[in-house]
Amino acid sequence: MDYRELEIKRSNDIVDTMLTKYGITETTTKIQKKNGTRMFTLPTHSQFPGHKFGVYKSGMVRKLSRTRWQEYTCYQLNKQYQQETRGTYINSDGDLHTNKYKGTARALIYTEPARLTYLLQYLIKNYGIAKVIPQFVEVDGVKYVRYE
Repeated sequence: MDYRELEIKRSNDIVDTMLTKYGITETTTKIQKKNGTRMFTLPTHSQFPGHKFGVYKSGMVRKLSRTRWQEYTCYQLNKQYQQETRGTYINSDGDLHTNKYKGTARALIYTEPARLTYLLQYLIKNYGIAKVIPQFVEVDGVKYVRYE
């Protein structure tokens, strides 16, 4: 098994855990899948039902929310850090001038399993996503319905 197959297996295991243990469903369309994007929706029993989150091939993890005009807007969830940026321009005298300033940048998450794990940990910490009590209990290979 090469590293690509291993990464796909790890990603699918994390998504399976998100669904079975936490009730988070994957709502990725065919076009999103082709682009390397995976979308997830919080379960209806959570405190924030229907909230959507995306994991992108570019290394970003985002929350999608609806505006009051029913359009989607994205918020980046990746960790932030300060960086110094420089830019050169021509001033009014025709001389080159270099300006430097501090700005905020986002740390990219390079592998899909790492992005999925980051999203799951973010949801558990910030949205209080708890483990779902399973509907079935398996004993010696036989499934029984759980009654409470």
